[in-house]
Amino acid sequence: MGETRQLAEFAIKFRLDECPLPVIAQAKRCIIETLGCALAGAKTSLAQAAVRSVKRQGEGGCATVIGLGFRAAPDRAAFINGISANALDYDGGIMRQGHYGPTAVPSALAAGELVGASGRQLLEAVIVAYEVVSRIGRAIRASEPQSRLVSGYGPHQGFASVAAVGRLLGLTVDQMAIIVASLAWLNPTRTIRAQVLSLRERGYVEVARLSGLSGPEIIFREMMPNLLPYLAATLVNAVSNAILASIGLEVLGLGPIESPTLGMTLYWVNYNAALINGWWWWWTAPIVIILAVFLGLFFLTVGLDEIANPRLRRAA
Repeated sequence: MGETRQLAEFAIKFRLDECPLPVIAQAKRCIIETLGCALAGAKTSLAQAAVRSVKRQGEGGCATVIGLGFRAAPDRAAFINGISANALDYDGGIMRQGHYGPTAVPSALAAGELVGASGRQLLEAVIVAYEVVSRIGRAIRASEPQSRLVSGYGPHQGFASVAAVGRLLGLTVDQMAIIVASLAWLNPTRTIRAQVLSLRERGYVEVARLSGLSGPEIIFREMMPNLLPYLAATLVNAVSNAILASIGLEVLGLGPIESPTLGMTLYWVNYNAALINGWWWWWTAPIVIILAVFLGLFFLTVGLDEIANPRLRRAA
């Protein structure tokens, strides 16, 4: 959990005094922009639907609902304000990542009202939220070929809320790291759900239903054998992304300097110009190991696919 802990440490230990002035100015602009969008969006039918949904769960609370003249519990106020801020789609975004303002700013405002935060603390929380979610968004951003097949922005934007609220509530580094790590399931869950909904409409599922199979029987006997290859590929892809992220951060010098990891080895290769000096023995071993790891993961996917996919399963 090295990278998760680094993000958590940044979120907890960041101080406004360390921040460049242009970043502070941009953070203030993001807050004002989100407030303006929320005021305009509060009158839309989408925001009104959010209000009706929240009021069915109960009324009253300490957090302001922007532009609508009442207060609600912090989580409910943040939900309504986020909906309002994005309702007209005028809120600013980051190219190929998402619109972070409606997540970061309402969460920070609601938590700030809960704990009585100062303006300085609110500004720190918003900067932390944008920094954390932008780094995560960049790490999981689809490549150009993938972006032609997949559209939309993932639920990684929730990390902005976690970073801002955790900062204002005074969580420890370990608590923040655990919360951030626990949200890693959101993005694969969305894609797996889409796959399950697609399988549910297949003809063989309808035939199984007409044959009198129960719901659990259809799930485990008909759908799971076809879903397992996708689950295996998702698992291997998640492991591959984690390894790449770890190596990438370490190559940039953001890892434990004294640890003999693959990424840090490549960092020292670059730092000491081993390629230019012709010290092939410095970089050969880590590159060969990385290739072996990723080939192994690829063959693992192929093997699991042969076992789980009925179309590829060998006859006994």
